[in-house]
Amino acid sequence: MRSVAILALIAFVGCNAKRNEATNDSTKQEDQFAKAYFAGEANQARHSLLELIQSLEKAKVSLLDQADPLAFAYARWYVLEKRVGNEDAAVAALTKARYWFRRQQELSGKPPAEAELAAKDFGFMEFVDQRDKALTGGRGPKYSQPK
Repeated sequence: MRSVAILALIAFVGCNAKRNEATNDSTKQEDQFAKAYFAGEANQARHSLLELIQSLEKAKVSLLDQADPLAFAYARWYVLEKRVGNEDAAVAALTKARYWFRRQQELSGKPPAEAELAAKDFGFMEFVDQRDKALTGGRGPKYSQPK
């Protein structure tokens, strides 16, 4: 699971040096989404995540390269919706986060039953909080900070 965390973080902030030119353009776009996610109130952060998700779903990369950042983006969306009390959207985002996490596990060689269990038991809220705080000097995204 640690490898998933590292890969998702790399994919979202765009630190992978092996990307080709088309992917570098995508990375620049992902960095813009990340800036808006961290700096925005809930609506701006949500909009940024949904645009990122749409961009990632259209990316012309391998399924394995797509699964990590999509799992992380959906996990972030889940946390945002959970925090603002939008339970229906939170459930939808969590379902997608689990799906992409499970796909990543399967594509990395885990048997389907083991991947399913890993996705079910994974602590998405804690994972997102830990990563976001690490990227913001302990503050987290603006939408999650006390007003």
